[in-house]
Amino acid sequence: MSSWLRYSNSYYTRLPFWEQILMTVPRRSNKRTNTWLNHPLVNAHKAYWQTDTTLCLGYRLTNDHTIFRPIFSHKRHLQVIEFQDNIKRVVELRKEKQASLAYIELFKIKKIPKVLVDKIIALVY
Repeated sequence: MSSWLRYSNSYYTRLPFWEQILMTVPRRSNKRTNTWLNHPLVNAHKAYWQTDTTLCLGYRLTNDHTIFRPIFSHKRHLQVIEFQDNIKRVVELRKEKQASLAYIELFKIKKIPKVLVDKIIALVY
C-alpha cells in the first residue's frame, strides 16, 4: 500500500464523524503450510487489512449513511498523479526564474567578470 493511501486512511479514522466499514474474513495465513493468502478485495484495491482477520472496506459518514468513501478511487488517483506532475513543472519554472534573477543580480556587480558569473550560476543551478 502506498504511503499516501495509508496516511489518507489514518486521517479518516481519526475524524469523529466518519466510521469504518469493516468485514471479518478467515485468517489470511495458512498455518499448516506457512503461506500468505491475500484476500481478493485487497488484490482489487477495494479493501486493506486492519488485523489478521479484519478488512476495512471504506468509510461512511456517521450522520448520513448514504455517503460512502472507498479506500481507493481511480478518479482521485488520477488527480493525485496530475497534481504531482504539476508540482514538477512549477518547481522547474521557479528554478529557471531564480537562476535568471540571480544572474541579473550578480551581473549588476561590476567587479565580477561575466565569465565568473556564468560559472557561479552553472555551479549553483
